[in-house]
Amino acid sequence: MPYSLGVDLGTTFTAAAVDDGSGPTMVGLGNRALQIPSVLFLDDGELVVGEPAERRGSVEPDHVVREFKRRLGDHVPLLVGGSPFSAEILTARLLEWVVERATERMGEAPAEVVVTHPANWGPFKMEVFAQVMTLADVRARLVPEPVAAAAQYASRARVEVGDKLAVYDLGGGTFDVCVVEKTEDGFAVLGQPEGAERLGGTDLDHALFGEVMAALADRTGDLNPDDPAVTIGLTRLRRECVEAKEALSTDMAAIVPVSLPGLTTTVRVTRSEFETLIRPPLEVTVAAMRRALRSASLGPADLTAIVLIGGSSRIPLVGEMLQRAFGLQPALDTHPKHDVALGAVRLAAPRAELHESVVAPSTPAAASVRAPGSRARWPLAAGVASALAAVVIATLVIQARGTLDDSVGASPTRDGSAVSANPNRPTPTATPKPTPTPTVTSTRPESRAADLPRAAVALPADELLLTRKGKVDWDIWRMTIGGVDTKRLTLGAGSDTRSVLSTDRRTFIYLHEAAAESESEIPGAGPTPDVDGLRVMAVDGTGDRRLFTEGTAAKLDLGRPGWSRDGTKLASRSRTQGKPDQLVVLSIDGTSHRTIAEAPILSDPGFTPDGRRVTYWASERTGVDGGTLMSVPVDGGAPPVEILPGEPGQDADPAWSPDGTTLAFRRQDRDGFNVWVVRSDGTGLRRLTSARGPDQDPSWSPDGRRIVFRSARLGEPDMFVMNADGTDQKLVVHHPEVDGGPAWTRR
Repeated sequence: MPYSLGVDLGTTFTAAAVDDGSGPTMVGLGNRALQIPSVLFLDDGELVVGEPAERRGSVEPDHVVREFKRRLGDHVPLLVGGSPFSAEILTARLLEWVVERATERMGEAPAEVVVTHPANWGPFKMEVFAQVMTLADVRARLVPEPVAAAAQYASRARVEVGDKLAVYDLGGGTFDVCVVEKTEDGFAVLGQPEGAERLGGTDLDHALFGEVMAALADRTGDLNPDDPAVTIGLTRLRRECVEAKEALSTDMAAIVPVSLPGLTTTVRVTRSEFETLIRPPLEVTVAAMRRALRSASLGPADLTAIVLIGGSSRIPLVGEMLQRAFGLQPALDTHPKHDVALGAVRLAAPRAELHESVVAPSTPAAASVRAPGSRARWPLAAGVASALAAVVIATLVIQARGTLDDSVGASPTRDGSAVSANPNRPTPTATPKPTPTPTVTSTRPESRAADLPRAAVALPADELLLTRKGKVDWDIWRMTIGGVDTKRLTLGAGSDTRSVLSTDRRTFIYLHEAAAESESEIPGAGPTPDVDGLRVMAVDGTGDRRLFTEGTAAKLDLGRPGWSRDGTKLASRSRTQGKPDQLVVLSIDGTSHRTIAEAPILSDPGFTPDGRRVTYWASERTGVDGGTLMSVPVDGGAPPVEILPGEPGQDADPAWSPDGTTLAFRRQDRDGFNVWVVRSDGTGLRRLTSARGPDQDPSWSPDGRRIVFRSARLGEPDMFVMNADGTDQKLVVHHPEVDGGPAWTRR
């Protein structure tokens, strides 16, 4: 009998439901539960899905991948068993497996597939998600998760036409909230959905794990992170922390068993301690709820219900905070891991009028990942290469449509990276001045992003760019993380510093300062640049040229820029003598730029991974090298806010981790300059180095596991590398003339 299939591809769990006309029922995807963990394991060229992947991943953690949904649209591949996979390919494999399992259980393929997605995804994410459907060879209808949740809630509670529901979804890896209204034909989204793609139950798990590890700090100093037994023990401990978090929803205390080499003990965690730990990120969700209501021009009294979905929404503190803030008792759905899938399949009914896109049927590019006459094995050779090529081509097409003004239209309050626990807090008078009215200047088109010099082969993951001084001038070098110089890229006279890598690691921008009547120290090096400013070059050393040559953009005195993940925009400091510094966002081709903030002095801009905000440091005092870390919407439509409210103003060099969960930066404290980190929600502030360096200029590895930084702890500026938690600090380059600003990944 024909049936419909609803799929909830969650960050941590995936569930599916079917309806053959007799009502929605769950599909048993797993052996132990109806849902499966959204986990893949690479086994001899095949991607294993779900429970088997999770079991085997505890023994071979480098072959397992999870939370890849967070990385959709990220051009940096995920390494699984040493092989690169895009997040699109991994998500497509998961979806294909779900459809295969439903087909196996039902005896035939579904007549219609409905797949849900976060409501706060913009056009770029939606087009990337559409490519996932193509890669999986699945024709699907896409609907927002809150709409599906509202449909399921309405199946068991009385909801009249005109009633308005706030759907609060705190899942494993993402958070979003939006307001929906019951209509004659279903539900319609009101206002602007809000959320944070880097905030979910997984982050609460990490917080509890960090607390447990802190309690064990004096007994775990001798653990070797390279020991497989330690890896297995820590993996088990993380799982125990997840179970303790879930237990604290019903119990006032939980015991976390610890079994590590040479250490067997327990750690007791109370609900009160856990709530203190997670209250700051939950306050971010309450603020997002307020913004969602404002965007819909509603108040709490206009709501019929607050519907909670997502496993972490069952934490008692969530309901308490929402009730206190909005005066309405939240309603829990019947099963946090099933209700979205059940609601999705309800929306597949013939009378459901969906105002969402219908994904096109599979294309030849999608067919390339499926072996004819057999189920897809997603082999590493031809299949993944073809699929990856399809995603890259599709992504380039999507990017080609974008302009600087695409971001201008984005809501200034939708900050997926949640860089401040209080995103609406205006800039205080003691910190940099509020943003002036944004100005836009158009210039003559100079070139398109596609015209930038681009190497045929990307910079390998174990190589970075750094600045070193030769006999006369500073130049940009390629270097392996092992400390071996591989190639000198800039050769002319003058100083070349502050390189900035593109996301695809094929192009870089650098700052050139012309020499005053000096020649290149390299015979036959070619023409010597004689104009200060930003230049661009391929990472293989070819195509060197000025970035901007004509128009107003070419006349700006720009500092080291930040480069947006999609490659279409730069953020830079523009300086005019006698005036405050300006923070400007420019299109990569120089055709337009806008001022989004100003301060007496500011520097080190970089885009948040979701591209919606720009981070930088600023100070009211000129002549300083550091200040307060700030964040401002990319369109300048709202005043800047402090990333760390109330913290000392001696910070600089902010650099986001590739997954957007952590910000590394340099801070001056009593021990001098050191590298610090803070989570994207403003929690977890900690110092990683303490060597009276100064230690500064952090840059993340492509996999986010290590940080390279400059340090003078040995007397001269050297380059060091450490794990992302600050352990295992090693000297990489010992050279008396190493300058700042190493570039391992995009700033």
